[in-house]
Amino acid sequence: MTTLLLPYAAWRRNRVWLIGLLRVSMVLVPSHRSSKEGTAVLLHHAATPGLGGMLKDYLRVALGTRVLLQTVAAIILQQPPLAVLLQQCIISAMVSNTSGYCACPLLDNPLAAQRLAWLSRGLDAVPLFTVPFTSAAMLHRQGNPRCICMALLYMHQVVVGVLIPTVLAAYTSSALEEPATPQHRQRQQQQPVWGQLCGLASRAEELWQHANSMVQEVCTGAGMPGVQLALAAWLLAGNLWMIAVAMAERDA
Repeated sequence: MTTLLLPYAAWRRNRVWLIGLLRVSMVLVPSHRSSKEGTAVLLHHAATPGLGGMLKDYLRVALGTRVLLQTVAAIILQQPPLAVLLQQCIISAMVSNTSGYCACPLLDNPLAAQRLAWLSRGLDAVPLFTVPFTSAAMLHRQGNPRCICMALLYMHQVVVGVLIPTVLAAYTSSALEEPATPQHRQRQQQQPVWGQLCGLASRAEELWQHANSMVQEVCTGAGMPGVQLALAAWLLAGNLWMIAVAMAERDA
């Protein structure tokens, strides 16, 4: 309600941190991490056979694990890529409950285990520089469907929940933050309480803009040839899968 009372110019200047504060505060509710409440009830269905059933089950998983909703929210709010990256990392960590989700009927059954094992083998085929680690992880996961499920959920959370909205924000973001007007700065400098803080605020804003530009440049691959960009994405996917497997091994 407070944000609705702000003047438009003030909202434009402060929208990024206000949106971030609101989004993070909304997931503080314990049910957002529960595997039995909220959208997680979608995971309490049996897996559906067939290609159509597989697509339906994926949609249930994406909604039930809260990843899809948070991704859509990050995209439609149209924020700078750095803000999206930070928000999605924090929110993903707060709603993550891979062990609980993998114990739900939709992911804990023979059909789901077969599908997840097939997808896991596909990701294992991604070439890495760390082949010995991947081979050892593959041996550890044999006969452990729960570990495979957790690794895939971690991977899904990072790719769909963090990377995709950040990259989209990098390609679509514009000057969304309203810069402080000269009159606004002059009023701040005339107030003794804010006099010393104005310089700190300006430096913090410059640091933020610089970091945001770096994130945008990395996500868009500015100046990189298409082949080099594709290779970087391929290696990133492989190393993210390696990290997801390590996290699943730790938590299993």
